[in-house]
Amino acid sequence: MKKLFAALLAALLLVPVLSLAQGSVLMVELPEDAQMVENVAFDDGDFIQTYQLGNGGQVQLLRYAAFDMTLGELFASEWVGATDVRELGVASVGGYPAQGLRFSYQEEGQAALDVALVVVDAGETLVMSAVFPAGTADAQLETMLGSLNVMNEDAAPAGDTADVG
Repeated sequence: MKKLFAALLAALLLVPVLSLAQGSVLMVELPEDAQMVENVAFDDGDFIQTYQLGNGGQVQLLRYAAFDMTLGELFASEWVGATDVRELGVASVGGYPAQGLRFSYQEEGQAALDVALVVVDAGETLVMSAVFPAGTADAQLETMLGSLNVMNEDAAPAGDTADVG
C-alpha cells in the first residue's frame, strides 16, 4: 500500500511536466515534499520548472529548443569558482546522449552548496539542475539521477518501456 501511494504521489509530481509534452521532456522522481514554485512556458516550446525541496534543495527542469552551449560552457558561465568538480558518469538518459557534473559552490558570505547538472540531447536540450545545501544531497540526488528518463512528443518514455514514477 505504501509503495502504491508513493507511486501515485510520484505520478502527480510528474503531471506538470507531462502537460508540456509537445516536445521531449526530462522526467525525474522528486521527493514527496517537493513543491513547484515556478512554471514558465515560452512560445517557442522552451520551459523552466522549479521545485523547492523540504531539505532546502531546489531542482530545475529546463527545455531549450535551440541551445548551443555544451555542458562545460553552461557550467563555466553559471558556476564560476566551483570546486571539487567531477563527472557524474551519466552517458545516456532514456536512450539519448547525456552528460553530468557534480561540484561544490560557495559565494562569499553564503552557505556552501552541492550542485549537480545533467544535460540531455533529445532533439531539444533538456537540463536538470539540482542545488542542495552542502551535505544534504547524497540520497535524494542518487534517487533522482537513477530515475531520470525522457518522454518524447508521443508521450511514451524513450529507450525502454519501464513505468516511470
